Amino acid sequence: MKKFLFSIIFLICVFTPFSNLQGVYADSPNTLILQYGNKVWHYDMTIPNISDNFEIQSQHQQRINYLKNYSLKQIQDKLTTMGYDKEHIYNFLLPDFDKTLNAIKSSIEYPAKEPTIDFSPNNQNMFSFGKEESGLAIDTDKLLELIFSEESLITIPTITIAPTFTQEELYQNVSLRSKQSTSFVGSEAGRRYNLTKALSMFNGIVLMPNEKLSFNSVTGDRTYANGYKDAIVISNGEFVKGPGGGVCQASTTLYNAALMAGLKINNVYKHSLPVHYVEQGFDAMVNDDTVDMCFTNNTNYPVYIKTYTENEHAYALIYGEDLNGVSYKKVSEKVRDIKPAPAEIIADTEGLYKDKIKYKGEFYTKRYAQNGYEVKAYLEKYLDNKLIERKLIRTETYKSQNAIIYEGTEEKKEEEPSPQSLEIDKQNNKKVGINAN
Repeated sequence: MKKFLFSIIFLICVFTPFSNLQGVYADSPNTLILQYGNKVWHYDMTIPNISDNFEIQSQHQQRINYLKNYSLKQIQDKLTTMGYDKEHIYNFLLPDFDKTLNAIKSSIEYPAKEPTIDFSPNNQNMFSFGKEESGLAIDTDKLLELIFSEESLITIPTITIAPTFTQEELYQNVSLRSKQSTSFVGSEAGRRYNLTKALSMFNGIVLMPNEKLSFNSVTGDRTYANGYKDAIVISNGEFVKGPGGGVCQASTTLYNAALMAGLKINNVYKHSLPVHYVEQGFDAMVNDDTVDMCFTNNTNYPVYIKTYTENEHAYALIYGEDLNGVSYKKVSEKVRDIKPAPAEIIADTEGLYKDKIKYKGEFYTKRYAQNGYEVKAYLEKYLDNKLIERKLIRTETYKSQNAIIYEGTEEKKEEEPSPQSLEIDKQNNKKVGINAN
């Protein structure tokens, strides 16, 4: 500050002859009149800085002396030549002008109004639009130029603020990017319920550019308290009953829709065992807070998600910016089969399945053998139906399962023919056993 103040004094004494500039503002008040329409504001350039600081008081007195003898333009040019930037010059010559400027802005500025879009996925016409409106802002750079042009009456210059999008742009960017479905034919009631419940939570979600969606954040924990029912789930490499069975099919359906829409996949995980409602390598297992499926809208416009179940199929559709001839294709390639271990035969000593088996040689299959797989999942990208990219996106290994078979434990005694099953062979005069099936 001392250096700046010294420069001002030095400038007055040396750089500009006093005789040439004397009286430029001597007979006129140093007051700016700013107007916009019928609104008027006054700014006094000689207004003092209220401060106990000696340097600030001295700077104020130098400014008063300066304004009596030099034009603003001359002062600006000289200080610019001496290497001072605009901020220093304006702060010296227009103290507290930002307060006046803020008052003006609050009176005449208004923001642009973005076009609105209403997404109602259950309606026949899913999208409805509202018109955009331009905003208004003060052209601050132009205003300062006018102030330093030595005019005392200034019409405040403004600029039009355009909205980010137009209604027409939004209308052109609600194209169908992908539609994916998976079948749940044959699923038990609890599984159908959980799948439908989880998938329905994504119906109507709008994902803004660069916004990330987390499956678990939307659905919450799969618990009885959250309304989920018991159904078959994979736990520790086994198919068992548990709350939320079927939810992974919802995450898988949504994952495939996001993938085929060209969105950025942040997190996806496979099941430990093969599932049969989607191509191998394209499943998306979720497990409350520990394992999530996430994707991000990496396009320039919002994306809109529609989900539903119908005719024993789960559907996920994604709308947004037009793909302009781009399309995607999933390719699952099996690297190898993983054969299961030999069947495990377990004697049913505890009578777990006594209603099904009793004697040795009688068997009940608790779990059937199933192959495992190693697969590679590719995403192919096409432009106008021509392949332009083939990308390996996942390499997954699914465990095999051996059969688990229970056998009865009791020895089977040879049965004597019952009296009811005996007849006299009159011809041969002997008893014979009759099979009573």
